[in-house]
Amino acid sequence: MGFYLFDLPNPSSTMLTRVQQRILLTLAKYGPLHLKALIEKARLSYDAKWQIKRLEDMGLVRVEWDEEPPLRLMVSLTESGWEIGKCLIHIDSILNGKGLKRMMLRM
Repeated sequence: MGFYLFDLPNPSSTMLTRVQQRILLTLAKYGPLHLKALIEKARLSYDAKWQIKRLEDMGLVRVEWDEEPPLRLMVSLTESGWEIGKCLIHIDSILNGKGLKRMMLRM
């Protein structure tokens, strides 16, 4: 996960930060996750929770409480978040060599 489409420091921007991209990529790869699992799989620190809130405000993720105990926060992609997540998966696969061979064969 060493690529970054958008890397603007302005948090009010509609562009995605590195952390936000990692969150979307992780959710696209693994599906809905409890907050703790998302933080572990995306290798985030707990202070990245505000990034999840920002993604929620942008309409890219949905954050909901479990309906049954133990009550935990579940984070999932919205339709728009999934569209971006699919693009991030594709870019990740190219940069990690999985799609690079196919691209080279087409040339």
